[in-house]
Amino acid sequence: MRRTLIALTLLLTAAPAWAGTELSLAEAMERALSGHTELQITALSRDQAQASLLRARSSWDPQLTAGLSSDSSENRGYIAGYPTSSQATGWGSSAGVSGTLPTGTSWSVSGRLLQDSTTTSASLGGVEGTPTTYESWSANAGVKVSQDLLALLRDSAPKIAVRTSSEQLSRAEAAVLQAEQGAVVEVASAWWDWAAAAQAEALAGGTLAEAEALERRTRAWLEEGRVAELELSRVTAEQLAARRDLLLAASRTRKAGDRLLVLLGREPGADLSPGAEALAWPVPSSLDAPEHLARAAAGNLDLRLAQLDLDAAHAAAGDARDQRLPSLDLSGTASVGSLSASASEAVSDLRGDAALPGYGVALDLTVPLSGRSARAARDSAEAAVLAAKLRLDARERTVRADTLAALDAVGTARLSLALAEARLRVAQETEAGERARVEEGLTRLDQLLLAQDQRDQAAATVISARRDLSSAELSLAAVEGAVVAPR
Repeated sequence: MRRTLIALTLLLTAAPAWAGTELSLAEAMERALSGHTELQITALSRDQAQASLLRARSSWDPQLTAGLSSDSSENRGYIAGYPTSSQATGWGSSAGVSGTLPTGTSWSVSGRLLQDSTTTSASLGGVEGTPTTYESWSANAGVKVSQDLLALLRDSAPKIAVRTSSEQLSRAEAAVLQAEQGAVVEVASAWWDWAAAAQAEALAGGTLAEAEALERRTRAWLEEGRVAELELSRVTAEQLAARRDLLLAASRTRKAGDRLLVLLGREPGADLSPGAEALAWPVPSSLDAPEHLARAAAGNLDLRLAQLDLDAAHAAAGDARDQRLPSLDLSGTASVGSLSASASEAVSDLRGDAALPGYGVALDLTVPLSGRSARAARDSAEAAVLAAKLRLDARERTVRADTLAALDAVGTARLSLALAEARLRVAQETEAGERARVEEGLTRLDQLLLAQDQRDQAAATVISARRDLSSAELSLAAVEGAVVAPR
């Protein structure tokens, strides 16, 4: 698949498609654009549209026709009451080239060579006559051209078929871009879920290590008589809870990783870990609403599809209005023939004084009388235009609303991340203070355990806030049609 991401992605797609035991977000994007099932199906629909356009254009390709024929016949009759008989045989060959031009002009060039042999016998006055044989060769070459004189006022049927197929191809290409965007959004979301789960697992592992270390120190303090047995029980319970949380976090990581692998067309259970994120859809810090609304109006893929539908409906309405026009066909033919005793003479006689020229001109006018069919086609097409216009207007309003909502989501996600990071710093400082007081024997262990739990919650909130910000930026890029590079 010839697919590219936005400019930032282009700097990253040179990485190998699968690097060791780590899978970065950029590598996942490459896999999404080459192995996503729905994207492959949509690409096949585009290939079908390309084939349909090629088939429509083939109506202008010239055609070669050739033929051979042979015939034989016998006849009996009477002349002045005396019986006569005749036997005729013949064969012929013909060849020609014909075609139709985009202007609606039909043309043909043909040639023909015929041989006739007739044997006649008659009994006149009761005397059997001698059979007489006559042989002749005839040749003919001609050209015929037919043109609708009103073709400049309307498109011919083959031209309409080509335009319709081209419209379908444009829509299929936009649908491929839309499928690419959907694949990127789905895979990116799955990768972020996986990375967030892996970070949460690492956080749970660190928490368990701290709990085990604190349990060992509490046992030592208990032996020294610095703490009571209850403090050791409390620390042991927290260590067991940390161990359980690590198992749950590992399970979530595996689940998220398997979901991503399935989206990328790989078997679940592979031993992979999230690599560098590196890929992002940067959003300017200003979050200027008019600027982003203009981007969405120009690049939104749903809007592009709705506009293509409206353009196609307008073109079809024009075709329907043209059905009211009469047809005025002018046809002209020119030919030259010969009649000779041999095949070579028949062909050579097509030139010179022995040739038998022929010409013909015809003008045919066809006028629909009632016009009911044309009116019905026009009314149906105009209704389709109105429906397409209403859908486009509704989609424009939806895109504006989605853009504003996406901008709000990015702004909120940025503030939420800043708040989560600030609270994490406060929680870390609080934990450090509680740990120092425990070392000095100035506070109970439950205060330190509470501070550690609050620190872990703050760290988890930071992980979630970062994931939400990435998702919000991607959602804004999707509304603006900037997830994949337009073509």
